[in-house]
Amino acid sequence: MKCFYRIIFYAAIIFFATTAKAQESSPVQLHYIQQRLNNNEVVLTIQAIVPASTKLYTLQQNKTTTLYSSIDFDSIASLKLDGSVVQSGYIQTTIDNGVKSKVWFVADSVTWQQKIKATAFDSFVVKGNVNLLYSSNGSYLSDERPFSIYIEPVKTTAGASVDADGLAAGKSLLWIFLPHLPVACLRCLRLVYIQ
Repeated sequence: MKCFYRIIFYAAIIFFATTAKAQESSPVQLHYIQQRLNNNEVVLTIQAIVPASTKLYTLQQNKTTTLYSSIDFDSIASLKLDGSVVQSGYIQTTIDNGVKSKVWFVADSVTWQQKIKATAFDSFVVKGNVNLLYSSNGSYLSDERPFSIYIEPVKTTAGASVDADGLAAGKSLLWIFLPHLPVACLRCLRLVYIQ
């Protein structure tokens, strides 16, 4: 029975640690998603959710842009980048009275996507910073959010076929984890009977 409680305890810790990321004091929430596109590419998506009455300045539009957010990758990760960051969302523009210049901003959400070169067998960490610049209640505020994303190789179990894109052909996550569930349960039951 102790084994069962331990498993539940560790599962709860892992669940809360991965879902309850603190967003510091910044009102802007960031969500990171990685998705394998094919045998040679992974796309990293960063979604910024902006609350009402806050303007998040977008990535630099041109060389004269004075207020902007940025995404910086470390030198090792920059070698794996494929192209530049693609920005999407409802981007608005106005003349900012504080800097007397044209600015681009979003008032609800914005999505930034970066393609990364990664074969089906590559395994590495992409590190960087999202440097947010936003205005809220008449004040200009900045926030630096470091991130670290682990790019995993495509995993297959014994006998699994890998399709042309390097992915387990037509298989869901349940297909990967379900065969191992009975073994884990039997080990716990065996520990309970031994004790």
